[in-house]
Amino acid sequence: MSTSPKDWKPRQLAEHWTCGYEHVLKLITDGDLPAHNIATRGASRPLYRVRDEDRLAFEECREVRPATASRPKKRPRNTDVIEFFK
Repeated sequence: MSTSPKDWKPRQLAEHWTCGYEHVLKLITDGDLPAHNIATRGASRPLYRVRDEDRLAFEECREVRPATASRPKKRPRNTDVIEFFK
């Protein structure tokens, strides 16, 4: 493994920072990690192609989407039916 994070693949970066691919994409959009260095298993084309509109969309998603997904609420038990069968 290379000592420079700029040479690492997305999985290596994700394991190093334990923040997942979203963190890697953030590094790319911030310009800290050049997109052309990241390729999928020796593929010639880059895994992420970052354009200005992608960067803006990414930032909007980060602002709008909540940090944790809310779980669906459990349906209340039908107490009338339970009382009927008692």
